[in-house]
Amino acid sequence: MAAVYERHGDLHSAIEHVQRMGDQSGVEQRLLQLLERARENNEGGAPSLSELAQGFVRARPNVSEAVCRLGIRRFPDDARFPVCLARVAMEQNEVGAATAWYAEAVRLAPDDREVYDEALGQLDSMMEEGLFEADVSQSRVIARHALEMLEERQRRWPDRAPSVSRSELLLQLGRAEMSAGNVAEARERLEASLAADETREAHIQLGLLLERVGQGEDSARHYRAALDLITESGPEGAAERAELLEHLGDAQRIAGDERQAERMYRQSLALWNDLIEQVRGPRRSVVEVRRGVLHSRLGN
Repeated sequence: MAAVYERHGDLHSAIEHVQRMGDQSGVEQRLLQLLERARENNEGGAPSLSELAQGFVRARPNVSEAVCRLGIRRFPDDARFPVCLARVAMEQNEVGAATAWYAEAVRLAPDDREVYDEALGQLDSMMEEGLFEADVSQSRVIARHALEMLEERQRRWPDRAPSVSRSELLLQLGRAEMSAGNVAEARERLEASLAADETREAHIQLGLLLERVGQGEDSARHYRAALDLITESGPEGAAERAELLEHLGDAQRIAGDERQAERMYRQSLALWNDLIEQVRGPRRSVVEVRRGVLHSRLGN
């Protein structure tokens, strides 16, 4: 009942109708207290309004959004309400809107590390889900906001590591540019990611990009660097080496070095052959596919 009126910013009617429902103990009493405090234009009003909004973020995001927008109108300098709208946008997979609201929250609360960390943590989740790759123009805007927030956070708290790094953001943006077919932009972002922190994944992505545009020697250089960065042992490390050796063989074939390419393919195949008895179920099908591809490359 309260949500019906909260959706329209009418706290007075929400209070009136909840009171008519009779029992005013437990949850009802707590809700009425929040509604009463949320009407106040003082230090108690903002946190109560924010708490009301958070109660609906997942179950009724449209109600939460309405309450947060009411909060922004009444308390324009309070960062809780842009954070609230960012959370609602995240629930609705509106990545660009979420990033923009987090940027506004950071502007309003530049000394609140928790705001930075929540924003960067959510961006990290977006990246893991591949949301940066959906629209490259949106990805660029998101990355710009994210990099600005990250740089400011590192300036203010240099001894506290953030949940996402500059190299990771640039890597994801490079992937988005690759998906859109923007070769020059993708290369620039991936090289910037490596300059910030030399990671295996950035080397692999740059190797794939250069391989696809026919730059076999440069591609091979990045695959070798990625191989040097493998630290895992056991089946996992062997599988990663096998995959990279196959990529390295492809790059050397493109570069015209057929002999070296064949050597890499044989090394990769030997690793997969050793792994075949160590895996069961659906994962075994991946090993069989790679073995088939390599035999094809070798003319078998």
